[in-house]
Amino acid sequence: MSHKFPIYSASRKIGNKGVTFVRNIVENQFEWVFRPTHLEDDFGIDAYFDVVGDHDSFTGKYLGVQIKTGKSYFKNLNPIGWKYIGENKHLNYFLNSNFPILLVIVDVD
Repeated sequence: MSHKFPIYSASRKIGNKGVTFVRNIVENQFEWVFRPTHLEDDFGIDAYFDVVGDHDSFTGKYLGVQIKTGKSYFKNLNPIGWKYIGENKHLNYFLNSNFPILLVIVDVD
């Protein structure tokens, strides 16, 4: 008898690798706080970065980040970088935000 279990999909694995990559940079190079968004609360922002200032003080400033992982996001190269084409609902959400949103594309290879 075959048992059915939830699947850890290839796309989820790749996405998690991208989040881990960005988290390492934020925490180890910037020494800021990385706060991931739980999957059920992810409406287009994968994490928030709390900006930490002099003497390890919280500044009250933060950034949101949308992380896209995989080679497919590196197909549209132009003279100033890569062109990302997302959904209008996310663009509307980002443009109405009260804080900056970064879009980070990651090639884990």
